[in-house]
Amino acid sequence: MEGPLTINDIPPELLIEVFQHLAELEPLGILDYPNDDVATTLGYSDLRDSSKMIVDAGRSEDGIDRDYHYHDYYEGSMSASPTYSLAWTRATHVCGRWRSVALSSPSLWTAIPFNLPRDWLLEVIRRAQQAPLDIYIPEASWYRELMVLLCELGDRHRFRRIACENANAMTFNMLGPRLLKGREFDTDLEELDVVTTSFPAADINAFRSMRKLSVTFKLCEPDFGAFDQNAATLIPPSLTELRLAVTSLVDPQDYTLSSHWIGTLPNLVVLDLDHLRFEFPIGQDEIFLPRLRELRIAEARESCGYFVRFARMPHLRKYTMQYNKPVYPTTTNLTGVRAMGFGRVLDDVDESIPPLHTLSLSQFLSSFSGLIHVHGWRFGHTGNDEDDLRFPIQDTETRISDADISHNVIWDNATGDDTTMANFATVLLSHPALSSLRMLSLDLHPRLDLGDVHAWTDLFQPMRQLRHLRITSPRSDIGLPKPILDALVAHPWISDGFVLPFMERLTLVDWDPKKEQSGDDLRTLALLRVNNTPLKSVHIVSWRRCFDEDWQERLAELEGVATVYEHLFVPLDRIRATDEEDSGPDYEYEEYEGSDVDFDDTDDDEEMWQPGVPVGMWHDIF
Repeated sequence: MEGPLTINDIPPELLIEVFQHLAELEPLGILDYPNDDVATTLGYSDLRDSSKMIVDAGRSEDGIDRDYHYHDYYEGSMSASPTYSLAWTRATHVCGRWRSVALSSPSLWTAIPFNLPRDWLLEVIRRAQQAPLDIYIPEASWYRELMVLLCELGDRHRFRRIACENANAMTFNMLGPRLLKGREFDTDLEELDVVTTSFPAADINAFRSMRKLSVTFKLCEPDFGAFDQNAATLIPPSLTELRLAVTSLVDPQDYTLSSHWIGTLPNLVVLDLDHLRFEFPIGQDEIFLPRLRELRIAEARESCGYFVRFARMPHLRKYTMQYNKPVYPTTTNLTGVRAMGFGRVLDDVDESIPPLHTLSLSQFLSSFSGLIHVHGWRFGHTGNDEDDLRFPIQDTETRISDADISHNVIWDNATGDDTTMANFATVLLSHPALSSLRMLSLDLHPRLDLGDVHAWTDLFQPMRQLRHLRITSPRSDIGLPKPILDALVAHPWISDGFVLPFMERLTLVDWDPKKEQSGDDLRTLALLRVNNTPLKSVHIVSWRRCFDEDWQERLAELEGVATVYEHLFVPLDRIRATDEEDSGPDYEYEEYEGSDVDFDDTDDDEEMWQPGVPVGMWHDIF
């Protein structure tokens, strides 16, 4: 396409795709900002005034966009005020053509949040035509209102997904009495996500198409009831994703479900257990999960590592583990590290699972707690193709949301001198599966048992493919992991002279050049490696601008290696400044000169003016 492109020239199929992305990023009914909702923009009283509502292009004034009766809907509601957002639908008012495309695309209107006003809700369903519906019930919703809305819908067979955050909503009762009697339900429900205080004696097998079930028990002492005892017969064979969680405000602890669940696990592709564990039968050494690809586990105290001790998952691709307050010894060995779960994702994986190309290892100690964070990224399915390799760790941030392996451990350090798992880092790095690494990021406390230069030389020798080493100085500034730096210089007992012979980049985060020998050691290392190895750049990343001049004095005249100085400061383009003068006064009590402001919402015949909102602006919002 040549020449400038106007908004009217965008093809409909491209517009629909853009709208789909907007609907996912900013769905209806979800508020990202407290002031980004209609209730705040128009005033709560306006929501009850049908003369101030919305006019939809293509509909008469006495239709949905004009004739709202919010007073009836919200009368007696437990909600303090309606909280909903116009969200992505703002884009449908750019021009008439965009709105026409949006209104003629039923798939854009299938997400139904039950915190919309009743008439808006019914209008969204009308726009969805006969497409399957995704129902969202927020935590603040009121049960009586939900029952009324569901009765008005009459289209429960169209429900594809239900997400209910209201623990008192009794979702299964709302779906119909037949469900509680074990009869097949006339719906194509595929996903059910509920928060509850106790699970009813409902036969989930009634949903023949269900593939995803998520249940969160919101109690200190949850009542699992028939959900636990009859799991083998209640769970449909079509289920491939299962998430079970217990949330409470007290200290986290694990709850046990009966062995009835074991028979449902082999069909799962995704399993997420949050402080819940299964009671494995006595004498059963392990359970084989041939289809499992993603595992997310949160365990506490003596339960830490319980599930991975029994489960064999040869095709596991994504692994996320959270251990809270486990009981570990002062030191460990490779057998102990494997038992934590690393053996399942490093030793027991199938040959079809690619190896790791990046590993981030952090271990902290403070006066209150100890922390271990391990994050790993695997090669793509193309194998070791360098074109497929993208380092996920930047100098200024570490993104862990997309990590294939995440293992997090936290324990109390009441005495302040606890050195639990002090040698964990060196033991984990000795695992032979890590020889595939292209990037390694280390952030280790100096009070840990980090070994000497010989230990790190032995750890680095198998990592011949490593290209990028990133080392962070401890935040306490007690000292530097000097043995790591010393291991990078030439050693006569190494056949090639250097460990990490193909390392091209060295990144030092928050290192103080004035610390004893650190600046001189780095200069010596760079001079040695630049002429004998592929080292091309040394990145100095600092929280302190004062370090720059010191580093430049030490590394300014290095030939053959580029020294890059960076900062860990928030860039200006991420900062939004707001003028306090634009925030406006408190409208409820402020007098405005030159304007006739009436805050009485009893007169429905006269349009109310709100400061900062032009008269008539609300007529074409939804």
